Amino acid sequence: MHGGYRTEFFDWSNLLPEGRHEIKRRLADLGYEWPENDKLSKAILRTIAKSRPTKQFKLVRAPGWYESVFVIPGKVFSPYDDKTEVYIDSNTDAHVGAFVLGEGSLADWKKYVAKPSRKSTRLRLSIAAALAATFLRPLGFDSFGINLFSQTSDGKTVCLIVAASVTGLVGVDGLPGWADSESGIEDQARGHRDCVMPQDETSDGEHQMPIEKKARMLAFLIARNRPRKLSKKYERDNNLANREFRIISLSSSERALGQIARAAGGRRLGGEEVRLIDVPASEPGTSGIFDGTMANIDGKTLRETTKELVDELKANAIKYQGHAIRALLKNYVRDSNGLKSLKQYMDKFEAKATIPDSHNAHLRVRHNFAVIFAAAALAIDYGILPWRKKPTFLAIKKCMLLALATLETGAAPANPSIPVVNAHRLCKMLKEHLAGANLVRVEVKQKVSEEQTRERQRADGFIINGEIYLKPDHLKRWVPAPSERGVLKEREIIRTERDDTATVERKIGGIEGKPRYYAINVHTLDLLAAGQSA
Repeated sequence: MHGGYRTEFFDWSNLLPEGRHEIKRRLADLGYEWPENDKLSKAILRTIAKSRPTKQFKLVRAPGWYESVFVIPGKVFSPYDDKTEVYIDSNTDAHVGAFVLGEGSLADWKKYVAKPSRKSTRLRLSIAAALAATFLRPLGFDSFGINLFSQTSDGKTVCLIVAASVTGLVGVDGLPGWADSESGIEDQARGHRDCVMPQDETSDGEHQMPIEKKARMLAFLIARNRPRKLSKKYERDNNLANREFRIISLSSSERALGQIARAAGGRRLGGEEVRLIDVPASEPGTSGIFDGTMANIDGKTLRETTKELVDELKANAIKYQGHAIRALLKNYVRDSNGLKSLKQYMDKFEAKATIPDSHNAHLRVRHNFAVIFAAAALAIDYGILPWRKKPTFLAIKKCMLLALATLETGAAPANPSIPVVNAHRLCKMLKEHLAGANLVRVEVKQKVSEEQTRERQRADGFIINGEIYLKPDHLKRWVPAPSERGVLKEREIIRTERDDTATVERKIGGIEGKPRYYAINVHTLDLLAAGQSA
């Protein structure tokens, strides 16, 4: 009608004699002209029914991997030798993401989004998670989620927007919000199949369903969507083939999901914490999501400076979105060593990112963060991320340790049937352990020799300005029960800087990065060990 081509898809059964009227009806509704001559109309449909087209294609209901090709709306990424055509069904019941290709180019996204994000460990984590979601299926990974939380408006939403900019998921209505039903969450997940799924709590609040219930639905939807070895016939007969997905969900909330559950009189159920992982969005002494103290723009306060940076980053993320994922997939599908490189980077992360506990839950959390680092490292190799690998490793490791600290703090309260912890006896026992511990006295901001470096690496902890900083694995070995460590925290023997974690971050010369330690208040410990009130 207008000099161009249009395509409409019909099931083969519509070409049976009794179903051909459906083709005529639907095409008429779509504005196509149809011959009024009934004989001519039937002749056209008979000819189509007898034809066997040479061109073949796949029609799928969601984006993502289909064997060796990856499809998003309007684009297929395939190896050189794979010419498969794949289309996403426009009538799918999945809530397919926006997949917008914004203005500019990959170079613009790198300059105006990825480069400024180096100032924030949380932004690095968010971008890397968006990249990592693409590789869950090739690596045989289950879906999981990360929830960024903080008590104030300090940039959580921009983390989600920056992550969404990788894939182009900021549509005309902004970010997707939390769905209010299990089927709604599943439809969103399938529509973001093999991609990151950003969910902004601020976009819909909790007016329909409390967020702890939504989070639980998502966590267990993820758990049930593990890889299954079923026959193709069984999947077709039970409509399972079209309800499968692999995603990394990235969400935000004002409080940790564990805190929200406890405030509602409940607790997060077993396994929920490692499938939907709480990570603090900011820390004391930082400028919101940005690390450390930022220099003020002339004539503006720190808050105004941070807000201007956040607003600019948000605008650029939306403007230049969608280029990164296209570059990543174009490189990966044609890289015969891509999967091998990912696995090697994962092994490297797990070997170097030591964790304070070998509990299975902690190992699972580290495994998830390993794939996030691996994706970022591969993107650096491809020239997609203007980052260096070492600071990226340290940023993702830091977020992992914060997640583990939050996981421990958010543990279920002790069983009422267990006897009350004797604080006096507990403090005496801890003092005895500390008396025999290898504690190295540290003078801050002094140059460290090679011998001192080795000594500090072997130490159980450190004494700084009269306060003891104990490596987490030692305290947990001496005080293995979470309920007892909780008593130490409540009595302020363990000094903390915030309610959602029991450890503090400290830079100590000779120790790589800024590990977390249990800060022991020696004065309070001495008083309680002697039977006096603090």
